[in-house]
Amino acid sequence: MADELRRPLRRRRLGDHLRAVRPSPLAATSFMLAAAAIGLGVWLATAPDNHPGGPVVRVSIAPLPDPMITGTPGEPAEVPEATALEPALPSVEDVAADEALADQTVIVPRKRPLTPAPVEAVSEAGEFGPLPRIARDGRTPFDVYARAVPDSVHSSARPKIAIVLGGMGLNPKFTRQAIRDLPEAVTLAFAPYGETVQALAHEARASGHEVMLHLPMEPFGYPAVDPGPKTLRAGDGAGDNPGNLSWLMSRFAGYVGVVNYMGARLGGDEAALRPVLAEIGRRGLVFLDDGSSERSRVQRLGGEVGLPVRRAAVIDAGTSFDDIRSRLGQLEEEAHRLGTAIGSGAGLPITIDAVQSWARDLAERGVDLVPASAIFRKPETSESAAADDQE
Repeated sequence: MADELRRPLRRRRLGDHLRAVRPSPLAATSFMLAAAAIGLGVWLATAPDNHPGGPVVRVSIAPLPDPMITGTPGEPAEVPEATALEPALPSVEDVAADEALADQTVIVPRKRPLTPAPVEAVSEAGEFGPLPRIARDGRTPFDVYARAVPDSVHSSARPKIAIVLGGMGLNPKFTRQAIRDLPEAVTLAFAPYGETVQALAHEARASGHEVMLHLPMEPFGYPAVDPGPKTLRAGDGAGDNPGNLSWLMSRFAGYVGVVNYMGARLGGDEAALRPVLAEIGRRGLVFLDDGSSERSRVQRLGGEVGLPVRRAAVIDAGTSFDDIRSRLGQLEEEAHRLGTAIGSGAGLPITIDAVQSWARDLAERGVDLVPASAIFRKPETSESAAADDQE
């Protein structure tokens, strides 16, 4: 140690300085990466354009359209006056591009909304709310609220089928599934219960679905088997029918007619049934017998009181998907034989899914799916009338 203290100081060489300031491996790596990034940036900025005169794509972005006007649930939507708009003609390039993509394009038809309800001309104030009526100019609620069918479809010789699914409004989830998933030609029958029945009926009509009133009528086994409050009764209970019918018909607006819910007992009681049918006809509506009772006298009495009546066939007596599809196939056979057919069912998911699947390629099989009102506009087949006379 003493020798080292006596050793004279010497000047540090350049190598000693370099070793003292030598960076760590991490610092050296970072410096090299930064230098490479700077060099790449300089090269990109000064590199010549390898594609002079190449094509440049310019895209024109059109301004957003005005906000869409829709109906508010629970209130009729205001319909603006038609405005004449001059359409912009597509360019030759646009047409060529559309033709090139035609085979790859899937076209989803837009649902056409129906006239917002209620329409004042075919409505009147009742004790419990607005009631349908025949307008002064002779128009009926059936005329005003029915879904229009093109003349080409109405006058064609192709078989026609209408599907009416009932119980709508009782379960909003199932009701909206039907409104969303089913073709707009399917008619939906709403039960006169629930706080949102008018709002849901508005939604259905805004999506193009014609609607009917699902009218509770007394079945055998009542009151153990109960269709609901204000049920129209047979026998001694028929005295309450006028007030109950007024209440039931005022629950929502926009329907073209009524379809029975249950009603095997009332349907066979001509004395109690006649005034009910007469009142429905007096208000400009139609009646669909859902086909659930062989004892029904609705068709016979309807002709006597001037009420248009048609009879449907139940499509979901069987509870499986395959059963319903099979019954829909039988309905097609009936339509081919008679020219028209009507099927009735419940608005349950299994029925909704089966009808949606069946209707998907119905037109390709040569059959038109139409709203229920279109069948009422067709002359009644002699076979249907004869079947009713034999009951």
